Amino acid sequence: MKVKDNYNRLAPEDPVKSNSYFDQVLKRHHIDLDSSESQIKLTWSLIAGETFASVSECEKVSNGTLYIKCKNPSYAASLRMSSRELIKKVNSVFPDLKVTKIRVRIC
Repeated sequence: MKVKDNYNRLAPEDPVKSNSYFDQVLKRHHIDLDSSESQIKLTWSLIAGETFASVSECEKVSNGTLYIKCKNPSYAASLRMSSRELIKKVNSVFPDLKVTKIRVRIC
């Protein structure tokens, strides 16, 4: 004799679509892939170089100022000394940002 269970069988849920999941993650972290400010964060390693990119991170661009956080005080000083070259690189790739100065903070 077959015993019937009292539980209702649930239909399998629809799998999460990767596009919607990816969009939710981007929205949660305030990243708009169409904006230059987000693009500079994604391409920071190409702009700053591998050495600087491994110890620093582009935080934001606001009113012509590029804000960078750095893990090491000596690398922060090096970033400040090479700020002219970084500004030229950023403005050549993202001219709409119009970066004129760089602020580096140590975290």
